[in-house]
Amino acid sequence: MKYEKLIKSIANNELRLSFQSVLDIHNRKICGIEMLVRWEHPELGVVLPADFLPMAEVGNYIKEIDLWVIQNTLEALLQHMSRLYDMDVHINISAKTLGDKRLLEVLKTYASVLAKIQIVLELSEKTDCEISPETFRQLREMGIEFALDDFGIGYSWFSRLRAIHFKYIKIDKTLIQNLTQNLNDVLILKSIIAMGSRLELKVIAEGIEKPEELALLEANGCDYLQGFLIDHPVAISDLESHLDYVDQHIAAHFPAQKNNQIGVSYYPGSRFFGQVVSDNEKFINPSIQLADKLGYTFESYCTLTLGNLISARDYQKYIEAFSKHVRTGNSVTERLELLTANREVMDAIIAIQRHGASNHSIVYIEFMATNTDNEAMLQLGHSYAQAFYEAPSGMIILTEDFRILKWNNSSRKIFGYSKKEVVKHNLIKLLATEENVSDFALLFNRVSKSGFEESILHNTTQTGEEIICRWSIRTLYDHVKNTKVFICMVNDMTEETAREVELKKIRKALDQSRSVIIITNTKGDIEYVNEMFTEVTGYSFEEAIVANTRIMSSGEHTPSYYRTLWETISSGQFWKGEFHNKKKDGSYYWCDATIYPIKENDHTIGYVELQVDTTKQKELMTMNEDLRKRLFEQDRIASIGLLTSGIIHEINNPIGYIQGNVQYLLEESERILEFTQTDKEDYVEALEDIQSGVVQIRKIADGLKRYLFKKDISVVEDVDLFSSIQELLIITKNEYKYHANIEIQRDEDKTYIVEGYNSKLKQVFMNLLINATHAIKANEMESMGKIQIVFEEDATTVSVKIIDDGCGMSASVMAHMYDPLFTTKEAGIGTGLGLSITKQLVEEEHGGILSCQSVEGKGTAFTVTLNKHISSSYAQY
Repeated sequence: MKYEKLIKSIANNELRLSFQSVLDIHNRKICGIEMLVRWEHPELGVVLPADFLPMAEVGNYIKEIDLWVIQNTLEALLQHMSRLYDMDVHINISAKTLGDKRLLEVLKTYASVLAKIQIVLELSEKTDCEISPETFRQLREMGIEFALDDFGIGYSWFSRLRAIHFKYIKIDKTLIQNLTQNLNDVLILKSIIAMGSRLELKVIAEGIEKPEELALLEANGCDYLQGFLIDHPVAISDLESHLDYVDQHIAAHFPAQKNNQIGVSYYPGSRFFGQVVSDNEKFINPSIQLADKLGYTFESYCTLTLGNLISARDYQKYIEAFSKHVRTGNSVTERLELLTANREVMDAIIAIQRHGASNHSIVYIEFMATNTDNEAMLQLGHSYAQAFYEAPSGMIILTEDFRILKWNNSSRKIFGYSKKEVVKHNLIKLLATEENVSDFALLFNRVSKSGFEESILHNTTQTGEEIICRWSIRTLYDHVKNTKVFICMVNDMTEETAREVELKKIRKALDQSRSVIIITNTKGDIEYVNEMFTEVTGYSFEEAIVANTRIMSSGEHTPSYYRTLWETISSGQFWKGEFHNKKKDGSYYWCDATIYPIKENDHTIGYVELQVDTTKQKELMTMNEDLRKRLFEQDRIASIGLLTSGIIHEINNPIGYIQGNVQYLLEESERILEFTQTDKEDYVEALEDIQSGVVQIRKIADGLKRYLFKKDISVVEDVDLFSSIQELLIITKNEYKYHANIEIQRDEDKTYIVEGYNSKLKQVFMNLLINATHAIKANEMESMGKIQIVFEEDATTVSVKIIDDGCGMSASVMAHMYDPLFTTKEAGIGTGLGLSITKQLVEEEHGGILSCQSVEGKGTAFTVTLNKHISSSYAQY
């Protein structure tokens, strides 16, 4: 299942909406529906949300799916507004989507639906993220309510319960599955429902499949349920007929129970109750459990006020306490006698506190059947105490001066201390590091003022190891001692934090890299790109990860180029090369690329491509190439200038005797008929001399023309080195004929042909011949010097050695002989470019080798070694 298929499922109309009913446990009526999404995959069939939504979260596609679900849900609700009037419609949504401005735009479009049907957005507790209060304010103004989904299996959302004002919490089905077999699950369930009741949160249980689970939830005061016990998900198109069926099914199989039967089997023994009341003492959401405890029917209990439950002996004390609470807003605690339905007296501790930001109050009632029971001091019945000690998170209860009263089993696992080792010890001194003692103390000070705080702190264990923990701390009252206690929930976040830090570092390093980084699957489909990719190509992250690397193809590379690339990386090797890629706007960029396989268990599962943008370097290289061409031409012009006088001198000789012979013929023309045999022979000889002079001039002119005007210097062709050098000897003759004899050594059976640039190679040998001549001149020899031109050939290369017996070079001169503008010649004789350009032409342009051996005072030998076939890496296009 691939990322791109997931996002394309929307465009391909592969997503489908279903729904499942929500049942009000107390009146056995359908009070709402939850929308569910299914993916009808063309190959895999129906794919459930649990199998593709986590992948959507990772791949950052969840917002597109959420918006599709919301828009299509609201569109469907337009067809069923009368049937769903006054019902809640629950829609699951990622916290990421809440920050998307498109959400508000979609909701505003369907204002008529929002006016008649209550939309409830469900956020998963498994999502750990920060959500803007402004976002919730805007959504609440539109009438949207919120539910906390998957409660009990994710991150601690206690601070968000207070800040966001959820209407519902949904108990995850994993906490329901073993309710009828596991006492611990029952205790946890009761604790969650009790907490929801105190916070005025409606509790929905998911995954209900058995009648016994329904009875247990009803006995413990759960408000709503979903599950196969009531119905299975069906397509939204069948909504009205399915709801009619569900109504009949419930009426036939799950009639409402009488209130006085609640709790007989499933709610024995607890002594702690909560009841929300208004400022005029009326019950808000009357407590079925408290009514049952005092022996009232639920109907009769609903007609009472809080004052009706107080005995005459304690009524005045109650009135004063309640009035003081309403007037000041402060919490009050009193020990009072309550009356049962049979007018019997029950001793109880009553604490009254403000309920959030509302005008309501929570009355906590703890019956004192056993005053010596230490649990009563902390408002915990026996079942709650057991749930406390077995809770999966660390649970710690402290006095106001931070001394430990209670320490559960998970706290021991986290910190290493047993209960006996910590009781009555100061928590801050025991667990704080040297650096964060003050932070720990400040946290508790904030809790004292606000009632609840969350923070992540570094702590020490019994062994001295430093760990990172998430602390969720709430204040409660010990109503016996009339003092405050702290309830702490602790989770060890060390490994998780380390992983998150490592992942953040890696992600930041990738995004801050000045190289383009692309991660693909084995088919080249993009799964990740960094910020530099967006900067260079213009494609956004979202655009890239639904595409293939082909989006960057310029079409300039041949199929064989890519075939070699894929053959290399598919075999597990890394590939290095160059791309001329296309950007989103159609422009191009050059890059050096390296592609590495990603392996898992010796199998390649994807590839990492690193690109370095070389566009500017390419532009600079182009400028350098232009400069090289200009320098090459400058060197050629300098060589031509040097040869000009010699060429003119060479031409003057044949012109002189052509002129003399022509004059002779003109003078003797009148007596041609009188010629003797001797005259005729002189006449023919004069004509032959003229012909010889013309041929000589033509050779010099042709050689010079081929040197100057050969076709484009950038054209690769077959070059006959022997013929080229013979032509050069003609036009350079005046340079060497008075100083050196030329000796050519070659095998006449061999051709000495290479692939290259003819004009550039002629310049190479022109420079070397002139340099050899100048070296012989500098030696000031009395006799003629010698220049040997030696041709050699093997299977792949041709070598030409130019050996002179001139002045030679010292080691210091040889160290700089290839430097541009370096020369040992007198001013006006050399440019200082010859050898520098010669080396460049041989090695960079042709991939050959230019080597030199020289002995000062004895001579120099330059060897040019060229490949018979030029490498493609040196070819010019």
